[in-house]
Formats: sequence, structure tokens, C-alpha cells
Amino acid sequence: MLRRTRMAALVGALGVVAMGAPGMGQEVAFAPAGKGRIAYEDTGGQGPVVLCMPGMGDIRGEFRFLAPLLKQAGYRVLVADLRGHGESSLGFDRYRPEDSGADALAVLTHAGVAKATLIGCSMSAGSIAWAAAEAPERVAALVMLGPAAREGKTGAFQATMNAALYRALFTRPWGPSVWSWFYGTLYKKHPPADLKAYQAGLRAMLAQPGRMEALQAMIMASKRQVGDRLASVKAPTLLVMGGADPDFPDPRQEAATLAGMLGGQKHVEVLDGLGHYPHVEDPQAVMALIRKVLPELTHGS
Repeated sequence: MLRRTRMAALVGALGVVAMGAPGMGQEVAFAPAGKGRIAYEDTGGQGPVVLCMPGMGDIRGEFRFLAPLLKQAGYRVLVADLRGHGESSLGFDRYRPEDSGADALAVLTHAGVAKATLIGCSMSAGSIAWAAAEAPERVAALVMLGPAAREGKTGAFQATMNAALYRALFTRPWGPSVWSWFYGTLYKKHPPADLKAYQAGLRAMLAQPGRMEALQAMIMASKRQVGDRLASVKAPTLLVMGGADPDFPDPRQEAATLAGMLGGQKHVEVLDGLGHYPHVEDPQAVMALIRKVLPELTHGS
């Protein structure tokens, strides 16, 4: 069932440019997934299908610049909220990366899509890799943006200390504000003009009951299961990393390491000076890479 919801009105009132902004104007659909529903928008059309999944602590508006470019290029574009985020429901038992990967497949099923290219950012880049390993017949290709797709080699003591710190930082009542501030630090060379308004929208979203807790669960979830499946990913993959991504000590090395772990054909691009969301800072550059690399990879598959 399609409908507009109060979250869309809230996002608009805060001045955040969401997927439903002029030029898109899509209704929100809800795909059953586990014990909840995943909100997504669908441009429709007859072109090849692309499904975009945002990073944790973000909403589908993350693709407010790239999605219109994909549509203009002839793709049918689906953009989904993560479980517990945006307009997706709460009450899920788990918020692991692989659960978001299963949600991506659920969205494709609900939209009547047999096969699609999956685009994911940060944690959800690992989620789409899991989906490609789990259901290779449904994934034409992957685009992994600022991918956080494997477990780090942190010792047990440091991991425990990190977990305690994250719990303290991202808890109520200050958690939504701290996350909003942290989110802003992930942009480097070309922060979007609407960043402050967008941060306000994220803060308002996370202030809703249950949303901050969903983000906490994602932060604490292990990426080990996703990392273990990377070798099984046979879909052609484009990895795009910001050269100044503060999420990684060495973004270039992280991209190279992930490429080495993937089992299929891959192409790595590092965009100098950009942060954790290269498709937001420079959507034209990312779109140019997709147009250049993705048809070749898809043809090669």
C-alpha cells in the first residue's frame, strides 16, 4: 500500500531535501521484512533497476543528489530506509549488517524486481555484499561507497572499551545531537549546501522513540558475518572511497583490502579529498564512474 507519511512532512518542514523533492515526487511503499516493514521509493520505468541503501544513522535522503542522476541515465531507481530508520518500522529483533542485506532483497521482492544493481554506503555496503553472496541470481552488480564491510582487528580489551564509549556517546538524551555532530565531521572537501538542515532532520528522526536504540544496535553489531561472505561475492563490483574518509586510517588501503577479499570482478576508485559520503560530496563524479564502469562490469558478468 502506497501513502505519504508524517515523517515526509517532518523532513520537508525541516528543509531537508528528501527523495520526494521536486524532480522525484515518489510515493512511499513498505516492504514486509521480518517483524517489520522497510520504507522505500520507486521511480518506476523500464530501465535496469538500481536499489540504493544509505549508511546507518542516515535516511534515504542520502541519495537526494545521486538518485536523480541515476534516473536521468535511464535507470529505474529504488531508494530504501534502513530498518529502524527514517520511515521504516521499529521492533526488529536484530540490526546486523546481514539483516539489512536481507531487507534489500525483501524490497526487490515487494517491488517485483527479479534482479538489480545494489548501491550501499558504509555499513550497508557490507549489507549489499551479503545479499550478493546470499542471492547471486538477484544481483547484477554492486556499488560500494565508503564501505565499512569487515570487522577490524581490534584486541578484546580495546573492543570492550570502544563498546563502552559508543554506548555512552550515543545514548539518550544527548545521543541524537552527538550523532548529528559526528555525521557532519564525515564530510570533507565538498559538504553539501543543505548539510545543516539535513543534520537537523537526522537529529529529529533519531529523537523519535526507538530510533536512537536502532542506531545503537547497528553500531554495536559485528561485521564478521559479512566479512566472511565477501569471497563468495561474484557480482561485478565498483568500490568508491573518499581519499579523506575519516572512518579509516588509510582509505586507499582499506579499499584495496576489500577488493582483495571480494571473489568477483572489481574496480576500485579513490576520490581525492572526499569524505565518507562521496556520492553526496560529488555526485557527478560518482555518477560518471557508474556510467563508465557499471555497464562494462555488467556486460562482463
